Amino acid sequence: YTWSHTLSDNGGFYGPTVGNQPTQMQDYGNRRAEWGSASMDIRHNWISAYNYELPFGRGKHFGSGSSGFTNAVLGGWMTSGVLTFRTGLPLTIGETPDTSNAGSLAPRPDAIRNADLSRDERNPDRWFDTGAFARQAANTFGNAGVGTVSNPGIANVDFALQKRIAIKESMYFEFRAEAFNIFNTPVFTGVGRVLGNATFGRITAAQAERELQMGLKFIF
Repeated sequence: YTWSHTLSDNGGFYGPTVGNQPTQMQDYGNRRAEWGSASMDIRHNWISAYNYELPFGRGKHFGSGSSGFTNAVLGGWMTSGVLTFRTGLPLTIGETPDTSNAGSLAPRPDAIRNADLSRDERNPDRWFDTGAFARQAANTFGNAGVGTVSNPGIANVDFALQKRIAIKESMYFEFRAEAFNIFNTPVFTGVGRVLGNATFGRITAAQAERELQMGLKFIF
């Protein structure tokens, strides 16, 4: 488990955006206004991995006296997996068109209030409180900060079940069945962050749907 907080006033030169974050400054004469959560800031990150040999078959807690066909079916099973839980990356609210009339490459609106919504209020059509932002007065820069909203996080469980089928001591088959994102938990992406766009505040994409695969290896 890692708790961290990364702050920056410069997104670096990676093109116009990193992921869903602008890298340019709103006002190159006011660098202090760019201080906020960096594009790679992950506040909470938990990753666990496990391997567990199931207690079935010859010499194990259950079926210790098994032999022949019974042991071939029950014995030699193992399960493993990886659990990943991560909070979302920061999101900077922008706007279009640029009402500062200063040729800003990354204009931002005014922030009226905290835009975070409780978990039971969030949904793909309203990920944050869009009413918390408004256009600033013409010919001025907005006061919305950098990284003030969070993208969706990740909750993912990968699972594997494998069985070793012994031929003799130095030769065996290994069967393996794997499920990536076994619970098919969506990883939402593409949160609309630009005030003035039809997708503002909405989740427009998802990735990492469940994948299944099986394999058989012969080790000698």
